[in-house]
Amino acid sequence: MPFVEVDTNLPASRVPAGLEKRLCAATAAILGKPEDRVNVTVRPGLAMAVNGSPEPCAQLLISSIAVVGTAEENRAHSARFFEFLTKELDLGQDRQIGPGRE
Repeated sequence: MPFVEVDTNLPASRVPAGLEKRLCAATAAILGKPEDRVNVTVRPGLAMAVNGSPEPCAQLLISSIAVVGTAEENRAHSARFFEFLTKELDLGQDRQIGPGRE
């Protein structure tokens, strides 16, 4: 059962409606898990800084049992999640942190 959390300093008004549902579907596709077992939390409006800057940013945390694969597989998962968030939140990848981007 994957748990996905997105923290961002973007105000709720800048977070696209339905993001949590689309992220559920994307997570299921990326990790090969059933969508009805994916849990997503989106927390906008937080006080955050990435790389020392409070400019708009997001942080992604993924917890899932039996998904850890090879380093190459994990890099591929990470790239797909960040591609999704880049499009959805209109943030550059340098303004996002998460698996493989620490």
